Amino acid sequence: MKYTAEEEYAIGYYMDKEICAEIEIEGNGKDFLEALGITEDSSFESHLIRFKTLLNLIEKQRKEIEEKDELLKFNKNYINRLEQDLYGNASNYVVPKEKIREKIKELSEEDRAYTDELSEPDSSFKIIDKNLKRIKNQTDILEEILGDE
Repeated sequence: MKYTAEEEYAIGYYMDKEICAEIEIEGNGKDFLEALGITEDSSFESHLIRFKTLLNLIEKQRKEIEEKDELLKFNKNYINRLEQDLYGNASNYVVPKEKIREKIKELSEEDRAYTDELSEPDSSFKIIDKNLKRIKNQTDILEEILGDE
């Protein structure tokens, strides 16, 4: 946090004073006032200004802490929403291995059907061959994705 010149002066002034919480206030409290740096030579108004400056500084820091807390809460909520989206919609990002295995099985059955069709006398060899190659390519790709077969 950057301080204004007035704030720096007020902080510096009171940091230099040896203010003890155990000062006994007797009579008019002269010892206490002297410990604060308030003497007959100094004006009460100057100390009042410094005290008000310190109070304003405390308020500024309180507001800054509140803003940081709000930002932290926002970030935590944002992260939670991202995690919920990731885990809640995992099916949009991941294809189960079983689904790939099922597709390979389906393609293998289609391959057998085309192979059987090749043995028929009126079959079109070019079309069947093209479909068999397509099926083989698709199966190879899926097996590569699985990686364990």
